[in-house]
Amino acid sequence: MKKKLIILTVMLTAFLSAAFAGNEDNVLIVTQKNGAQTVFAFEKKPVISYQGETMVITTTGSSSYSFPMADVKNYAFGNAATIIDSPKGDKTLPVLQNGHVRFQKMTDGQTVDVYSIDGRMVRSLKANDKGMVDIDLTSLPKGTLIIKSPATQIKVLNK
Repeated sequence: MKKKLIILTVMLTAFLSAAFAGNEDNVLIVTQKNGAQTVFAFEKKPVISYQGETMVITTTGSSSYSFPMADVKNYAFGNAATIIDSPKGDKTLPVLQNGHVRFQKMTDGQTVDVYSIDGRMVRSLKANDKGMVDIDLTSLPKGTLIIKSPATQIKVLNK
């Protein structure tokens, strides 16, 4: 069963890569079996690989994200313009790791705002003198959150 799942996943990855080659798709949407959706915005398409039973998404630079394949329902590439408003400013990709969302390479004083799904701002953080913002998701309300920086916007499910 596991071998069939891995083979099917590899074939799906190859199909998606070929189907979307040359398009202006700049986000990857990963839907988990529990209904959570994670949207990653990229300057270029990421590389999707597999390490054992884990899907690893590697982006330009050293950013990488991983999902256990047992938790992934599906994933697809899309265009940010059809999903969320196009961000303004210099592109900075957030890193999601261990219950934190970290932004780097920001200008001192730039803000990152966190909104609940109903549009209420639940937190606003400013970049420190090193250009970093660290959002601890455990201190925020549970549910879908929209995180906006001057360069990118992401949607996360905070469990």
